[in-house]
Amino acid sequence: MSRRTLITAALLGLALMLRVAWAALASTELWFDHIFTDATAMGLLEGRGFTVSLSAPYDPAIFRTPGYSFFLAGLYGLVGHSVRAAFFANAIIDTLSCLLIYRMARQFFSPRTALVALFVAATYPFTIYAVGSLSPETLLVFLGLLFTSLVCNWSWREGRKRPLGLSLWPAGVVAGALFWIKPVFLPLPAFLFAFELLRNRSVRSALGRAFTVGLVGGTLFLPWVVRNTVEFGKPILAGEMGMVVWHGTLDFAEERDEMVKENFAIAPKKDQDRYEATREVFADSHRLLERDRVFLDRGLSNIKAGPVRALLLDPLRRIPRLWISTTFLTGPAIIGIFAAIACIGYLVFALAGGYVLRGRLSELAPLFILPALLTAVYAVFHVEARYTLPARPTLILLAAVALAALLGRLRRRFLPA
Repeated sequence: MSRRTLITAALLGLALMLRVAWAALASTELWFDHIFTDATAMGLLEGRGFTVSLSAPYDPAIFRTPGYSFFLAGLYGLVGHSVRAAFFANAIIDTLSCLLIYRMARQFFSPRTALVALFVAATYPFTIYAVGSLSPETLLVFLGLLFTSLVCNWSWREGRKRPLGLSLWPAGVVAGALFWIKPVFLPLPAFLFAFELLRNRSVRSALGRAFTVGLVGGTLFLPWVVRNTVEFGKPILAGEMGMVVWHGTLDFAEERDEMVKENFAIAPKKDQDRYEATREVFADSHRLLERDRVFLDRGLSNIKAGPVRALLLDPLRRIPRLWISTTFLTGPAIIGIFAAIACIGYLVFALAGGYVLRGRLSELAPLFILPALLTAVYAVFHVEARYTLPARPTLILLAAVALAALLGRLRRRFLPA
């Protein structure tokens, strides 16, 4: 076994060890939307459908799309109802993401850069932290990497006579999985078209690829839209859109924290725990949609009262917060300070890596599809830093290029041949 293989295995072992350790230590207490995800997963597993209701007729859940709930239901079916088991599954999935980052860096850059990328990915604190949470970010990181890898590896002879879908359907399937987990990925075909043009594809070729991916992914997503149209009379994507719009208009308001606490705090009734109290909130989807309409009206009123702030200034202020904010971290303020410093450090190295690769940016355009999409979408709405996790592997790859180049320079200077 070569030295490089041993180092690779050791780094993968380090990645798994760090994630398993956090999975074992993280709190399994669930909050708000995580309770919804857990309850709907149990509904699917027990044959009640995508619902949090415990008695017939089971009210169809609508707060979130069901992709991650399906994943959890499958996991619970294998190991039993265990949030801790979900954390351990996240640890394995995120280690596989580290392996994907390594393979991409080795393919597109160099073996040395691949090892640096694997070390950065293995020790990246923000993806490690996400492992100990019942949220879809860890799975989205893996799927986002898979999609990016597939797009980077597309190749066929121009004009070759074979169905376009045979080359593109795997990316369409992954796109469909992303749609099922979070509808914010629905603009993916449009961004794919734009970045294929940056890759120097012809308009016809870029349009064909984007259309095919969108067709496959959209066809897979269509049953969810049809189900909602039948159940609720309109093609709803998720029953939290009004809440997101309203919440977004408060992002930089002085009363934000109090307003959020007032509207999202759930007080258990007598002889009832918080899990059950929260589950009941999601048990009547029609009432939830009516409440969400109220949130939407509030949000639109706030936008009307301050359109420049809501439509221009706030989105611009959200962009740095997307990439530097550490709102997904809890604990003493000092932890948040060091996390923010780390965010800035990774960004600086990523920019340096982009400079090193400046002659290949057109070739590597697919690496930037998810960062551009998530920045654009979340700049419009309410944002938390964890929402950009599926785009952060691009930062890791670019930072690894810069670090590998720096190590090469230091080696040549201090260890001449």
